[in-house]
Amino acid sequence: MLIQFTVENHRSIKNSAVISFAASKDKSFEEYLLHPDEKKVLLPVLAIYGANAAGKSNVLHAMMTMKEMVVGNAAKVSKGQKLPWEPFGGTKVPTSFEMVFIFQGVRYT
Repeated sequence: MLIQFTVENHRSIKNSAVISFAASKDKSFEEYLLHPDEKKVLLPVLAIYGANAAGKSNVLHAMMTMKEMVVGNAAKVSKGQKLPWEPFGGTKVPTSFEMVFIFQGVRYT
């Protein structure tokens, strides 16, 4: 279960962008919230919205890129091969992907 995804320096995303499934303290829709453990209360769904060309698709692209790097063909890159890397504005600063999730009751970062 995904708790949080963070991306930095990927395509149009220069600074850190965080997608969090953490629920607010509002109790209006308590029956729909997820409780993976005693501490965490998570949203079952979220929406990404904003102006045209604001980077919404690039956040999703970042998630797909991270997935590909972990379980796809990029995970099998040989020594000397380049990873799929699309930094903001062609900078040499490293791209960063971070995921926090719970799997079988264990929290991973």
